[in-house]
Amino acid sequence: MSGTKHSTIQLEREKKAQQEALTKINVLLGSIETIQESVGIILDKIPDGVKASFPNEARKVRDWQSKRIPGYSERMSSAELNRIVNQLQGIYTEGKETIQKAIEIKENKREEKGRELTGKVEISKSELAGMQTLLDKWKTGESRTIMTKLNGMHSKIDKGNFPEVQSEINGWNDALLQLRQEVTSLEELDGQRRHVLESLRKVCQEMGWDEAKQPELEDKNNPRSSILYEVNTYGAGAMVFRLTLEGIDVNSPISKEKGACYKDFNNLSEKLKKFGVITKFTHPDAPDEKPILIEDLALDVPDSMAATGQEY
Repeated sequence: MSGTKHSTIQLEREKKAQQEALTKINVLLGSIETIQESVGIILDKIPDGVKASFPNEARKVRDWQSKRIPGYSERMSSAELNRIVNQLQGIYTEGKETIQKAIEIKENKREEKGRELTGKVEISKSELAGMQTLLDKWKTGESRTIMTKLNGMHSKIDKGNFPEVQSEINGWNDALLQLRQEVTSLEELDGQRRHVLESLRKVCQEMGWDEAKQPELEDKNNPRSSILYEVNTYGAGAMVFRLTLEGIDVNSPISKEKGACYKDFNNLSEKLKKFGVITKFTHPDAPDEKPILIEDLALDVPDSMAATGQEY
């Protein structure tokens, strides 16, 4: 009798191998399903902001969750079923690694990122505190507003809104840098103005001009307003110097006859030089006439000060 023959023993061995493979498949499928459920629960507890902060890790977890599970049939041979077993075993092994990644994102990495962002917030707060005095002087209320915003970031960190916090920190750091440059520049200009004022007071005293009253801000609540300095020239009456952050204007009663104005202001200019103050006197309405008003005033900072060559 011709044809392929199978012994009863061979059939029983194949049947047993098939059954063993099917058992392994069912066990692995159950384990994989359990891991999938666990990973899903963990991911649901992780705020979207935390996931967005660790895109690579989160993507690997999602990729595993969406991995295709190979199909099988009880009619498959033991060899075919064992290939399915090997594939499922690989998915299961990868699943165990995946659940560890999910836990790491939820616990370790979240805590690590939270500490990192909290540190950045505290650094920004310390930088703000460092220029508190200048901000209170030149930008009243600005410091309080920024500090409130920075303090509000802690609750966002606790909620895991990491990308939002990082973006806000970057924005506030840029704002703090601009504020530092602005208030530092204003303070430097005010320092130059104060130096010029003190020099002017000494020179006026040398010229016999008494102070009519103490120098004062035109608006006591606004440090950017002009400093008014009034002296009594006696022969020509009161003279009021107006010192802005950019320069000096003066209302001069000194007569222009016979060049008196020019001589007096030229004398004033020469005396200011020894204090490092370089003046240029011009009349805004008649620049070709002999000068009677101070329009520009450059500060030649002495060696004891930081020399910048900046025109005052």
